[in-house]
Amino acid sequence: MTDDKHFNEIILRAIDLGLLDLGEGTRHTIYYHVERIQHLKREEIPSRLEQFHEALEKLLGAGTRAVEKLIVRISTK
Repeated sequence: MTDDKHFNEIILRAIDLGLLDLGEGTRHTIYYHVERIQHLKREEIPSRLEQFHEALEKLLGAGTRAVEKLIVRISTK
């Protein structure tokens, strides 16, 4: 496994677990709307983090910061 692929998997796992704190249904809903709003599939997120952030802002507004904090908290465990 290449370093980039391994890094991408770590990022996706942190995002998955952070969003899971909001509930399974919410996680699926966020991924659905991120793809609809930003044309960004889940597996593309690690290489397009800025677009992921923009999609979250469009979807969640000020709540984006709280969701990003959940993701960061998970990634540091």
